[in-house]
Formats: sequence, structure tokens, C-alpha cells
Amino acid sequence: MRKYLAHVEIDRQWPEDTTPDEYLASLRDTVLDPQSGIYMTDANTVQEWAVYFVGRVRRPWRGDNSSDRVVVIFNGERAAWARGFNLMMVTTTSIGKAASGCTDDDD
Repeated sequence: MRKYLAHVEIDRQWPEDTTPDEYLASLRDTVLDPQSGIYMTDANTVQEWAVYFVGRVRRPWRGDNSSDRVVVIFNGERAAWARGFNLMMVTTTSIGKAASGCTDDDD
């Protein structure tokens, strides 16, 4: 529920009336879409291995701060969904967060 709150309600990457079930359905649709891209990272001393699914944002998923891509990250070490988000439009707020080293996990 924390990721839903961060990406839907706070960052407005999905429309404001998106429910938690609709948020999860949009991530599931991205993973299952044959046109989505798949990228796998290797584990190293800094991170566990992960699978990234990158797909297009369908019109009903477009929030005020979304771009045209959805990213879903699956943690391979833990066999669990790690996060799912719309790539955000670049704003002065997001630039400030990135410059300060703030991440989702800092929330």
C-alpha cells in the first residue's frame, strides 16, 4: 500500500481516482503485454538481481505527472514484486529530489 500511496496519491503518476486494485492491474497488464520490454540485471555487492518490465502507459493510466512508460521491477532474489511506477515528467521538484539523493525508500 505504501508504493500505491507514493506513486498514485502523492506523485500523481496515475489518475487521482485510481484504486489500489486498478494500480495493481495496470502493473500486471504491463508485465503481461507482449509488446513490453524486459531487462534483467545481475546481482552484485550493491544490488540483488532484478527483472524490469517496461511498457507503454495506456490512456486510462495517465496521471498528471506520468510520461509514456510504466516500469515494473521484480526482485529475483526474493521472488517478489519490488515496485511499479510511471516514469515521471521532469519537474523542478523531481530534479530537487534526485539532486538531494532522495529515493522512494526515503519516504
